[in-house]
Amino acid sequence: MRFVAARGGAASGGALALACCVVGLLLAAIVLSSACVSGSAADASDPALRMREQAGSGTAFVGVDEIRPGDIGIAKTVFSGTEIEEFGVEVLGVLGQGDASHPYIMVRVFGDAIERVGGIADGMSGSPVYLDGRLAGAISHVYEGTDRSIGLVTPIEPMLKLLSLATVREHEAPAGTEPVRSPLLVSGISGRSLEMASAALKGRRPVVVAPAAGTRSGQQSADIAPGSAIAVQLVDGDIGISTVGTVTYVESDAFIAFGHHFEAAGAVDYMVSAAEIVLIVQSDNGPYKIAAPLTAVGHVTQDRFTGIAGTLGADAATVEVTVGVRDTETGEERTYDFAVIRDERFLYSLITAGVLEALDSTLGRIGHGTSTVSMSLQLSSGASVTRSNTYSDRFDIALWSLNEIAEAVGMVAFNEDTAVELLSLTVDASISPEIRTAWIESITTNAGIVKPGDTLKVQIGLRPYRSQAVTREVEIQVPSDAAAGYAHLSVRGGGEMIAAYAGGPLSELEADAAAYDPYPAEQEPVSDLDSQLEEFAARPKGTDLVIDLYLPAPPEPEDDVEDLPDRERPNLLEPPAVPAEFADELPREDEQDQRQAFPTARMPHASDETARPVRVVVPLDWVVYGYEELGVEVAHQEGSGQETEEPGAGMEEPGLGAEEPGLDTEEPDAEAEAELQALTSSSL
Repeated sequence: MRFVAARGGAASGGALALACCVVGLLLAAIVLSSACVSGSAADASDPALRMREQAGSGTAFVGVDEIRPGDIGIAKTVFSGTEIEEFGVEVLGVLGQGDASHPYIMVRVFGDAIERVGGIADGMSGSPVYLDGRLAGAISHVYEGTDRSIGLVTPIEPMLKLLSLATVREHEAPAGTEPVRSPLLVSGISGRSLEMASAALKGRRPVVVAPAAGTRSGQQSADIAPGSAIAVQLVDGDIGISTVGTVTYVESDAFIAFGHHFEAAGAVDYMVSAAEIVLIVQSDNGPYKIAAPLTAVGHVTQDRFTGIAGTLGADAATVEVTVGVRDTETGEERTYDFAVIRDERFLYSLITAGVLEALDSTLGRIGHGTSTVSMSLQLSSGASVTRSNTYSDRFDIALWSLNEIAEAVGMVAFNEDTAVELLSLTVDASISPEIRTAWIESITTNAGIVKPGDTLKVQIGLRPYRSQAVTREVEIQVPSDAAAGYAHLSVRGGGEMIAAYAGGPLSELEADAAAYDPYPAEQEPVSDLDSQLEEFAARPKGTDLVIDLYLPAPPEPEDDVEDLPDRERPNLLEPPAVPAEFADELPREDEQDQRQAFPTARMPHASDETARPVRVVVPLDWVVYGYEELGVEVAHQEGSGQETEEPGAGMEEPGLGAEEPGLDTEEPDAEAEAELQALTSSSL
């Protein structure tokens, strides 16, 4: 075993030494002059140049081409608390020196601390490795199923590219290895809330419950240096979700760490803090560190295959969330404050999981109840969205209380229209154990036929939860300019309009929890975020009874029949034309059947695209569910010129003194009459 060192024979005399020095100085001057004339030989962001420059300034790096099997060095990490300790490293070889991937340095680790914890522990990724005092790289991978004494080191050269934002070539670690990743460390969240948060991190490392910041020693901060423990945080505050690793290199206010990716997302903005190592735990999959985040020290700006990089002294952009919950049954009242990174991949799941945790932990149960929830969202555009609503459910009031909160966050996070960010979310919820729901059982009206300007009285039968049925009468005014035709009356509860939308927390509940809307044209698709949020804030509440009268479309303007040429005048005795696609379905007995089968051929119908609803919203004491509908005919207004008469109305029967329009009134031909008589006689 040996250390990396410069090699060479000793000079035999002082003159030779002096001559060598002179020649060396002359060559250096020539090289420097050439560089000044031709410009920089390589960009300052070039890791190779950086390594050569640092090698001459005291902070040295060692290149892979200088490393040999048997080289002995040290590595640094934190085994307990915040104290940086050293352990031994022996180089076993260099792997993957080709164009397909970056090379890795295979090492064996040793020392008392390593033997005590059982080898390379998850969370040691990023531990800097020094050979002869020069930084060679960071411990990053271990071989699966081994005793963790053998590991791989990511060379420092590709890691330095992170500081200059250069693109790092995608590559894979050697087969049979895995990153030395820390588990996700969580605090203040558990159960189904944690499962919801983990949905954003599906397929990633295991979850370990960790102590909250500073709970072990009371320490709140620590200096950041090569070998320090850091926590990359997705959520911070009363709820915490993070992962721990080790700092590899610090240059001014910049740092690099891990030696492998966290999410390989490229340019990012994660929170990062100093960390205190609480314990290194042994497991069947190898040892891992449990850590507690301390105070924030900066943010991660690059997350790539060869490591993470960031800036010290700068804060990450976050969404500030405050959730206040009161349980009127027990008197329990809690407020949760936490910050979530503004990353679209995590934002929705992490915020909804945090709000659900606040609801569940305050209630201490999953079950029935009624809640009143207010929310306020502040956006980077300066806009704000506020909404209050009441929910009631027999099985899971916390989940129902979360539904519209999740919907609002999803509108912002997933919108494809506007580059806007969610700055803050404030939620206030009050929950009682009572069930206050009512179902719509029936609807009737005082008239089946109304005229424009009439008041239609609607009686609505309601069945409150485990109570006697009640009736509410609602009046709806028919517009004075309403067109004649067939209208459609619908009554629904506001609870039906809280949709179990795809991807939401209620999306896997029973189908009858979803909103039923037979006339979706009422909720026309909107293309911009502002319109979506406006509709969201203004939609009926769960306690609203919503009555909609869908009126028929106004008739299309018609030309004056008297002004038409004879060949274009309609025959008023003929039935309306039947659409060709329905012709085969009609009875063939007579033309009158066609008129009965297709009344819409003569009168507009509410199902036309141009139908316009008249809405009345009545607030009630219950969260209302259910849907009922019936048809109403709007008659022609007298004197409006729209009156329609039955075919032939007002005309005398043929042969009673009036000529029938379109018929020949001359005497029948005698010869034809005789022929008809003969045929009749023969048939008898």
